[in-house]
Amino acid sequence: MTEEESDRYKTGSRPVTESEDALPLERLLADLEESGEQVKALLAEASADSLLQIFDEERGSTRLDALLGLIWHETYHAGQFEYLRQAAGTDDKIF
Repeated sequence: MTEEESDRYKTGSRPVTESEDALPLERLLADLEESGEQVKALLAEASADSLLQIFDEERGSTRLDALLGLIWHETYHAGQFEYLRQAAGTDDKIF
């Protein structure tokens, strides 16, 4: 994404309420797939030492801290989707 495109989805940005304010779903899904592949490739090459290197000097957080934060963030959104699925009448289980 360009910086302008990603600004639309950053924390604190105004809610996306109109379809013309959003990137096309196909684009978002393709970007999600690509970023997932990049994360898998980086993790395949990562060592324990590299994960413990400081990632954010100001906070003193490591790359592992950042990775765990991303994992938490994704599970948070998965929970949001589950509420939406239930509200839509879908009562199956996702694995």
